[in-house]
Amino acid sequence: MAAATVRSTLPRCLLLLLSTALASAATAPRLVLLAPSGSHTPCLDNPPDLTAAADEAGELVRDLGSLPAYVTGSRSSTRAIVLASDYFGFQAPKLRKIADQVADDGYLVVVPDLLHGDPFRDEANISFQDWLKTHSPVEAAEKTKVLIAALKKQGVSEVGVGGYCWGGSCGAIKV
Repeated sequence: MAAATVRSTLPRCLLLLLSTALASAATAPRLVLLAPSGSHTPCLDNPPDLTAAADEAGELVRDLGSLPAYVTGSRSSTRAIVLASDYFGFQAPKLRKIADQVADDGYLVVVPDLLHGDPFRDEANISFQDWLKTHSPVEAAEKTKVLIAALKKQGVSEVGVGGYCWGGSCGAIKV
């Protein structure tokens, strides 16, 4: 499969998954997206190029539900998607581009900084396992509840949550 096909299919697959979750929200208030288990995660094999220039449609909001976040899409939408990052954080240009593409389908998309400015870096003087001990997806999921409440105060009635790798573990949010 060509790289362009993969790039254009990924947001559609994510959108389909999240749209399905939004449609079934009345009967299933919990969305669970599983992250890989075991000592090795393929997410670490392909770190993003954080220096890559991105043509972003959204904006950085300093405090949305007590979290900084990249926000894109229609502010008047009643349907939102919270997109949790992988280990490398919410500033990854490709993640923001995916958020912009999902927003093009009419959603308000929020990519919060659930790592509080401390994403994993290969060059850091800490092992991945030690870093993971201080960056719990369970704690991040709890903080996302405040973000979802803030979105609902702004008029959002449906919220889907999705994520990649570490962020996929944040998808187990019961609101």
